[in-house]
Amino acid sequence: MLSGDSHLIAEWNDRLAGPVTATLIRSGGPGDGPFLRFCEKFQKFASRVVFLPLTSPEAGPAIEVRPGLRYRALPEGPELSPFLEALAGGPKAAPGGGMGAPVTLTLYIADRCPFCPAAVRSLLPFTGEGGPAALTIVDAGRFPDDATADGIRSVPTLVFRDPAGGDRFRWTGALNPQEIFSVLASRDPRGLGVESMVGMIEAGDAAGLAALMLKRDAIFPAFLNLLTHEKWPTRLGAMVVAETLAEERPALGASLVEPLWRMFPDAEEAVQGDILYLIGLVGDPGTLDRLASVEEGP
Repeated sequence: MLSGDSHLIAEWNDRLAGPVTATLIRSGGPGDGPFLRFCEKFQKFASRVVFLPLTSPEAGPAIEVRPGLRYRALPEGPELSPFLEALAGGPKAAPGGGMGAPVTLTLYIADRCPFCPAAVRSLLPFTGEGGPAALTIVDAGRFPDDATADGIRSVPTLVFRDPAGGDRFRWTGALNPQEIFSVLASRDPRGLGVESMVGMIEAGDAAGLAALMLKRDAIFPAFLNLLTHEKWPTRLGAMVVAETLAEERPALGASLVEPLWRMFPDAEEAVQGDILYLIGLVGDPGTLDRLASVEEGP
């Protein structure tokens, strides 16, 4: 437990209206030790908290704060505050809103990540009784095998695996919970916003974004903004996606020509070069006249 955490926990404990229970899930392996020690130290400063023991090799080690919210991470330092908020019963769970059965999400975090506490806090209202999500928070450094299996390259990253369709959606960086749950309610990633797609590309998951569009045989509306994005690395990642679409499904790749041509006149010069490259890459012989008109023009 980090220096300063004990004072914060003691103050929080004094404000509790009554006893609080959580569950310490043990796996039966050596990984239990840090979680057991954390809970023991926590209880020294929070006399009103009881961690009920449970052994589950599949789920442990973890701390189940409440049904629908599980930590496979030690909430220390900056991560302690949202943990205390959830442990005290807040915030009130947001309604499912047509979600059907609760979705199962995994949020990967890491020590000293400046953005991870805000990501955790933004998702807390969607967990708990009546909420649309069952959330597991995983320390990517403590559980590297889990992180590798989900292709985690940066944090915070939120991962959803659709057991019915086999899709894997992910959001990296600043999270927009309303967008996330709108997409998950329909299981349709065509509602992914620009920042969500940028996050996928920055996390090295251009192939995953391409797979989502190939599966639905559609160019997602916000994707066009990535092809003309002001940042070159983002455009480069989007071009990798476009190349994959053109290789795997030429007709889908060719559908980019018209919107790209409409964007061309108003784009910055560097972006115009990328647009011409893409039109040449994904187009058909009918696009040659357009490219020639640019070559012959000003």
